Amino acid sequence: MLDSGSTNSFCSEELSDCLGAQGERETFSLTTLGKAGSTQGQIVSLEITDINGANVCNLDRVYTRKILPLSMSNVAVSSDVEQWPHLCDLELPDVSDLKIMMLIGQDVPEALMCLELRQGPKGGPYAFRTSFGGQLMGQ
Repeated sequence: MLDSGSTNSFCSEELSDCLGAQGERETFSLTTLGKAGSTQGQIVSLEITDINGANVCNLDRVYTRKILPLSMSNVAVSSDVEQWPHLCDLELPDVSDLKIMMLIGQDVPEALMCLELRQGPKGGPYAFRTSFGGQLMGQ
């Protein structure tokens, strides 16, 4: 998941373990709208690619968390865009059976860089594409 509102990047311990990523254990502070405090995790380095393997990005500092409390309920589906002429031709993959195991934040600006923007009427949703996928905003 791309998240321009997060200052750091995170991954689940499950993903880190699956990839065999090793890092230093560290205590770090985590502040959300709901709470602020310290938590522990590893800091690992990972490499990501887009779905076609054409774009590669190194993530030098990814904080591991036991779980990432992110819901798939806000992931856009085809029915979210079909009523909007400026978005109706977007192909949205079915990811309903997947879980989010990584959050990429502002510390990786090249992953968040907008390559294409689809704007519609004021107050309507818009979409943008990055090298690593797209996002629908205001659905």
